[in-house]
Amino acid sequence: ESPFFRFFSNDLSKQGDPWTGFSEVGTTVDTQLQLLAEAIVEQVKLRGPFRSLAEFVNRRLEDSALGTSGALQAAIDQSGINDDVVADWIVRENLDKSIVAAVVDVAGVAQIPFAHPDHLTGKTADGIAGSLSQADVLTAIGPYLTTRSDTFTITSYGEHSNPVSGDTVRALLEMTVQRMPDYVDSTDLASVHPASTTVNLAFGRRFVVVGTRWLDASSLN
Repeated sequence: ESPFFRFFSNDLSKQGDPWTGFSEVGTTVDTQLQLLAEAIVEQVKLRGPFRSLAEFVNRRLEDSALGTSGALQAAIDQSGINDDVVADWIVRENLDKSIVAAVVDVAGVAQIPFAHPDHLTGKTADGIAGSLSQADVLTAIGPYLTTRSDTFTITSYGEHSNPVSGDTVRALLEMTVQRMPDYVDSTDLASVHPASTTVNLAFGRRFVVVGTRWLDASSLN
């Protein structure tokens, strides 16, 4: 299991206690950790590219599903890894509806006291020690998050057929490329917006090859 400790002093004897213990994510193939990873990828595709760490962490300020929570929390909810923590969670949605119905203006017309009441729906056990939250994930990965340092893995393929012998030669090359803060043209500092007269407006930040390796066919399986 992959534990996420929310407090500095954790009692390991309370493992599995959703109220006073700690959250755990299963690490076997095709289980919780896999589901969470796939859900995060879906949320990044839906919301990205992110222009800042704040945009990645926070919810969107808009009246849509993106305004309910940030990418990580949405992925956690989508993966369903918290569903079994407490079996008898009470959905707050019904309570919210009763509150809304009780608010009536002087004309006797029910008024909604919140701009976006859908954002108040959830479960009463959200945030308990045994449920995984976006804050738990960010506590673990936060010190390693940076901007403008994306790393990509690129695999290239080439082949050539000998017209005489008929033999075909194939080659597979994998490269690890990292995007750095510096611009392609170092005339502009990385901290400033590129001027329209420079090459940086078109090509942006510099990419650096940090690793290469030759592959065989079995490496692609």
